[in-house]
Amino acid sequence: MENMRSSRTVSICINISFDAKNDEFLTMVSGSYNSCYITSLKFDTNLGTYGPFGTFNADCPFHFGCGNDPVVFGGFHGTADIFGLRSIGINIFPRMTIEQSAEKISQ
Repeated sequence: MENMRSSRTVSICINISFDAKNDEFLTMVSGSYNSCYITSLKFDTNLGTYGPFGTFNADCPFHFGCGNDPVVFGGFHGTADIFGLRSIGINIFPRMTIEQSAEKISQ
């Protein structure tokens, strides 16, 4: 007899829309984690804060700052299983051209 495992999928969808008309851009992604999962997430922009979502764990915080220069948000990637979010990554691109960046550095 074959050993069959039952599984279930749990989905939580949170839709966050940045205000492009007012030049809103992502400045930080922060949250907390435990030994296996990300337990909370918070998104900061130049215009406000979204979250935190989940339960914050003060023993294991993290933050990824995107700086105060506008960046183009490219999306998220990560891994999850039926119990929760295991990892998260963010794709961002500088809004400045190479010439603008070189000019800013030389100042």
